[in-house]
Amino acid sequence: MKPHKYKAIAAKCQACGASHPSKKEARRCGELHLLQRLGEIRDLRTQAAFPLFGMGGLPLMSQGRAGGSHKRQLRMTWDFAYTDERGAVVEDSKGMALTDFQLRLSVFQSCYPDIVTVISGRLNDGAL
Repeated sequence: MKPHKYKAIAAKCQACGASHPSKKEARRCGELHLLQRLGEIRDLRTQAAFPLFGMGGLPLMSQGRAGGSHKRQLRMTWDFAYTDERGAVVEDSKGMALTDFQLRLSVFQSCYPDIVTVISGRLNDGAL
């Protein structure tokens, strides 16, 4: 298995046995499964993808690979999605979030203003 580019160590969730790319994400998965069993959250999903849209609701499309013509709609994939007393929530465990994540987060929040976003970790400047 190829090592993670940020030296994260893959781990399994103790609650569901799912593999995650980091111990932090696996630990959070276990916590969320416990919260679901306690009835504090519901509809827990992992790796939930949401399509991204631009102005006027037009889908944002990739440019395709260099020299290729295959384009697809851009999306943001969250580690976890669930519902709690606040409504729909998406959550991501970040050891390091680079500029691409900050841009996608801004676009996501403009596309889905009613979804609560929770990010644990730090951005490349140390703030989050």
